[in-house]
Amino acid sequence: MSRRLLEDVERIECIGKGNFALVYRCRHRYEKHTPHFAVKVLDLDTPVAIEDIAREVLVMRMSKHENLVRLHSATLRGKRLWMAMELASAGSVADIVKAQGPLSEAVAAIILRGMLQGLAYMHAFGWIHSDIKSNNLLLTHDGVVKLCDFGVAIVGQVGAASTPETDAPAQTQSSAPTTSAPSCYEDWLPPAARPRPADGNNHAKQFAGTPLYMAPEIIRRKGVSSASDIWSAGIVAIELVSGSPPYSDQHPLKAMQLLAANDPPTLQVKHTRPYADCCCKMLTKDPQQRATAEHMLKVKPIKGAKNTKKLCQLLKTYTFDSKHADEGDSSDDDDDDAEHRRQFYDDPLAWEF
Repeated sequence: MSRRLLEDVERIECIGKGNFALVYRCRHRYEKHTPHFAVKVLDLDTPVAIEDIAREVLVMRMSKHENLVRLHSATLRGKRLWMAMELASAGSVADIVKAQGPLSEAVAAIILRGMLQGLAYMHAFGWIHSDIKSNNLLLTHDGVVKLCDFGVAIVGQVGAASTPETDAPAQTQSSAPTTSAPSCYEDWLPPAARPRPADGNNHAKQFAGTPLYMAPEIIRRKGVSSASDIWSAGIVAIELVSGSPPYSDQHPLKAMQLLAANDPPTLQVKHTRPYADCCCKMLTKDPQQRATAEHMLKVKPIKGAKNTKKLCQLLKTYTFDSKHADEGDSSDDDDDDAEHRRQFYDDPLAWEF
């Protein structure tokens, strides 16, 4: 979606709102038979973290995997950044759990398989998502899970020789990123604002994520690794079959204290032994002993969850309600910020190309 092609975009509906961004379902104005796509419009005239946006652009542009949301293009127009990306039309996993309640283990295993395939790809190339949670797992109506929101991801030396192709998952070797990071940025981002690839020395400084899903080693400032993503995946595994993550009834700070001090969370609902074992493998307190994404893909019931039929059947009964996306709006913002957002949302010039 270059500047000259912006006028070819036709919006269909708004499917998400955040404090400083809108997400639209769109299509090509003159080629309406082509698949719909999403356009995220970010208002840069706000206190947004440019480096986080740049990092998200980098990961989506570099990724070539079915289970990661891909960015088609990004361009700056005025003080708004336009990002055209894949459309996950069925909403997020969090939306599904909120609407349907606890899911069956069979459906949960399908979701976990897609999530872990995406993580295996990222970890093979030195990337750490750093914010795995049900809200950041999107779904297509074909039952494909898409990881999204890479704003706090740790990006390694993409395409460097330090990540041997032999270490990559078999299904992703042919689609490895081959371009150095800086070339992925569009003209809208000045070089000084581009995030630098992370190395082992500054992983320990990373403190990001969502409290209920945060690994104990992050809470204790012991360092971040790909194993931290696996812990978060284990929390998602419990959430899928119980309806909420552990300690969801606690204040976030209290939940973090409990996650760091207590034994790993366990399933508190009726479950099968294989599924419980999966959760235990991902929620091992010691990150050195925690299972990897590649290992978890070989474990029952995730290994056998290749058919997405049951998930697709569930999605047919569920209609994505875009009002769920409004939950990120804060009701206690000051009047100036609230007025600014209202002007941004209602600005008719946003789509006058």
